[in-house]
Amino acid sequence: MVAILAQTTFRNSLNHSQFALFTLGIASIACAMYLCVLAIRPRLKSHRTSSQIEGHFIFFGHLTAQTRAEIRGHLLSSDILIPLVNQLKEMSDICWRKHKRVQWSINLFVVGLVLIGIPCLIFMLADHFTDAKKP
Repeated sequence: MVAILAQTTFRNSLNHSQFALFTLGIASIACAMYLCVLAIRPRLKSHRTSSQIEGHFIFFGHLTAQTRAEIRGHLLSSDILIPLVNQLKEMSDICWRKHKRVQWSINLFVVGLVLIGIPCLIFMLADHFTDAKKP
């Protein structure tokens, strides 16, 4: 896209509104890519305090700091329902945000393709009709 934009012939043949559509299309696709990265990027904390880990034995990030015996002890002696409910709620909130970002990313990508396609189509049609008029 940047290569097409950089071509003098293409750029000079577009009027200001067509060039604006093309530029908005590129910006839309760039935003879509950014949202996609936000959606797929893992949310892992690099450091956790012992108070954050204590009582949390459902999430794999909390389990990495515990031994198998500690995990087994938690599962046998604790009420698993409360931590499970908390983890389910937290994971569903994270998944919802990520799915919304993917949805917006797809929408912006499609809009960007349309915005880029319009001036490109006009350019190709104008070029085709110009060539057809030449003897």
